[in-house]
Amino acid sequence: MVFSSVLSAEDSSARTSENPQLVGGSATEAERVPEREISSTNINATVARDRDAAAENSTRTMNGLSWILTAIVEEFDEVGKLTWVSVAFMLGAAGTNLMCRAICGLGGIGMYIGVMTVMSENTSKTERPVYLGLIGGAFADNSATWRWGFYINLCIGGIFAPVYVFLIPNSKPRSNLGLLGRWRHIDWLGALLLLGAIARLLMAIAFGGLLFPWNSGSIIGLFVTGGILFIALAIQQSYALGTTEEHRLIPIEYLQSKEIVILFIETACAGAAVFLPIYFIPIFFEIIHGESALGTGLKLLPFILVMVTMNFVNGFTLSKWGYYMHWYFGCSALQVIGSALLFTIGRDTSVSAIYGYTVLMAFVGGWSQASFTVAQFLVAPKDILIVTGFLTCAQSGGAALSLGIGDTVFLNTAQSGIMTLLPNRSSSEIQGLISGLGNSFFETLDANIQNAILNIIMSSFKKLFVLPIAAGAVALAFSVFLKRQKIDVS
Repeated sequence: MVFSSVLSAEDSSARTSENPQLVGGSATEAERVPEREISSTNINATVARDRDAAAENSTRTMNGLSWILTAIVEEFDEVGKLTWVSVAFMLGAAGTNLMCRAICGLGGIGMYIGVMTVMSENTSKTERPVYLGLIGGAFADNSATWRWGFYINLCIGGIFAPVYVFLIPNSKPRSNLGLLGRWRHIDWLGALLLLGAIARLLMAIAFGGLLFPWNSGSIIGLFVTGGILFIALAIQQSYALGTTEEHRLIPIEYLQSKEIVILFIETACAGAAVFLPIYFIPIFFEIIHGESALGTGLKLLPFILVMVTMNFVNGFTLSKWGYYMHWYFGCSALQVIGSALLFTIGRDTSVSAIYGYTVLMAFVGGWSQASFTVAQFLVAPKDILIVTGFLTCAQSGGAALSLGIGDTVFLNTAQSGIMTLLPNRSSSEIQGLISGLGNSFFETLDANIQNAILNIIMSSFKKLFVLPIAAGAVALAFSVFLKRQKIDVS
């Protein structure tokens, strides 16, 4: 109703530009207003009258929104801006949405590191590999609808809250320090530089080609400032500026350990190889095969179940025998094979074949969490928390970077191809079509055009799997340089 009213207002813009009092009121109301320029007093009177009318009218009619429309004309001095109502009337919660997503991300990564640390402190060396593998798999197993992705936190949190409070042992490694003292030990400058550098890098990747051309000043500026911040971070961490060597954000001493550096690289590659399929396989089935949201979640289950199982098996075998190099080598090789096979799929590839390929990709679970266990055996007990955070940075960074690159590759290639096919369509229509939200627009197209569009999107999907191929290949190459040793679980 709002949109149709806005269109009516836009169609009569020639009349309303001469008589601004038409905006926000009915035709009968407009006839009672003298044809003269509206002063601020008249605008206020109109706003007050329309608010009273809105209070009397329980339905959201044009009169009910008239005070909003009048305010828009007053602010922009142009009736043509009324079309903003069709876009902006739903954006009131946008700020809240962004803020809450940021809080969820902060809480999620904090909880993840916290769980890994609590497990490390409250398990023996023999038990630790099993539990760390199990926790890693459980965090990846999330095929419910998006709403339940939030609801389930409330349910599980409420049920297990007494366990968190009363049963988990209270550990205070720095019991001699108060809250303010612990806050002073945080490397705030390093954290600020790291967040700024990563944010600019991801923004440049995400906006490039879609919102701004790659050679635009905005994108170049983001890349340049991101690079400067990374250089500043390296200098700040090297000389412990604004912090101490003991409390700096990045444990520079680990960069001298070949084994820890390789584990960092392996973990970053695992983050890319895990989250890219989880994100894009459902989109593939939704757009190419026309599956519902529930159907896409079900078709992701083979990947999820095998990956979770491999996490658990890896943890169990590490606790029994302790050898880890073979897991990195064998599982990364199978993951590369699965990704390469997915690179060859087409629109007519059977679902069972895709299941088989994703199962091979899911062998990434064999090494995705192993680094946390192995690294904790390679460092002193007091450094377990530090090395856990170090590897979590690799895992989350690999996931974020791969998703940013993958999303940009997919959207840019698909959008450019479809816009060549449909040059008279707007970029917003094309983007809605790619994201699966433009089904009504898609159904109005000729069958040949529909087929060509699906071929373009299919080609863009195939390009995505270059990233997990590359991640698996890097992991495979570096696994050769890991020591053929076993961790001491005795």
